[in-house]
Order: sequence, then structure tokens, then C-alpha cells
Amino acid sequence: IVDLNRWQPLQLPVSIDQAGNLVTAEPTFLSPEWGRVNPFALVEADRTVYERDGYEYWVYHDPG
Repeated sequence: IVDLNRWQPLQLPVSIDQAGNLVTAEPTFLSPEWGRVNPFALVEADRTVYERDGYEYWVYHDPG
């Protein structure tokens, strides 16, 4: 692990996907977060908005 606060590829010696296929390469990056999904049980007061590199990202129930 190089930076705990950034996504990094993870390759396991043996990995099997949900369809039962052997995974031989490291997974690609899909998306950074779920923060912009409209919550059904959270309110705006539960959200903290952070900014990094000119982009906002939302965190709900941020533990600190």
C-alpha cells in the first residue's frame, strides 16, 4: 500500500469472481465513490462535503 487515502490496484494470488471464473489480472478502477447516490434514509445533516483537487465528494456519517 502506497497511500491509504487513494485507490490502488489489488492483485491476489488466487481470485475467483462471482461467476466462478479465475481472475488472472488485477481489477481496473471503476468509480471513486457512492457519495452522489441519492440516499433514502439519510438527511443532509448526515453529510459532510470535502474537496480535493478541485472536486467535491460527499461522505455520510463521517467517523472523522
